[in-house]
Amino acid sequence: MQVTVATPAAMQGAAPLAQSVSQACSVEIVTDASAFERLEPEWNEAVERAGIAHPFLRHEWLWTWWECFGQGRRLHIVIVRAGARIVAIAPLLSETVSLCGIPVRQLRLMFNDHTPRADVIVAEPGVRAYRAIRETYSRLFTSTRARSCASAAGTISQSGWR
Repeated sequence: MQVTVATPAAMQGAAPLAQSVSQACSVEIVTDASAFERLEPEWNEAVERAGIAHPFLRHEWLWTWWECFGQGRRLHIVIVRAGARIVAIAPLLSETVSLCGIPVRQLRLMFNDHTPRADVIVAEPGVRAYRAIRETYSRLFTSTRARSCASAAGTISQSGWR
């Protein structure tokens, strides 16, 4: 099923991702720091509904973490909504790391040694938020892998190597 991604005023600057997601959820990918900052009231309300007692997933903590440790990284926060209400947040970032001397893009939760706990925030029971996140990344990784394979095949054939 195709859904229209609702983009409330707080999300201007976010990259909407319109796609088929579970049970009419919409998924937005926040890549802009000012859009992340504007999410504070909705974000903290979702944390409270999720019953998370520690401060490490609250907006204030992650915003401060981003200001201190975000340099050289890119925001990639996944917001899952049912209507206008946030039902899940995956506070992710992307960065390039070295794997055996080869630069590799990595997508991971926002944390380091200064953050004792990191997780996905799920504010409503059930599996629809998890499915929406899984479907989003299933499509992302499948299309990224296809582009990478096509690019590698083109490079190999251009080099004359068989």
